[in-house]
Amino acid sequence: MPNENLVQLIKKIALDAFTASKPCNVILGRVQKLSPINISVSQKIILDEDFLDITSTAKKNMKEGSRVLMIRQAGGQRYVVIDTLN
Repeated sequence: MPNENLVQLIKKIALDAFTASKPCNVILGRVQKLSPINISVSQKIILDEDFLDITSTAKKNMKEGSRVLMIRQAGGQRYVVIDTLN
């Protein structure tokens, strides 16, 4: 029985550590410019093509002012633009 408690505690610690590392986040942005691409995440954060990976579906549907659905990769250095939102 005591070993089961220890195993559960270790599992909980590992899960908490994984969750705290934020492997990815879903983020909404707005296309400011198409060429060169600029997407604002907030008033202070505007992402350019150096930080973006854009799916072909998103590219087809993007226009200036479009809201986009993005996934921020671990560490926050890259964003994958999944699609536009209506």
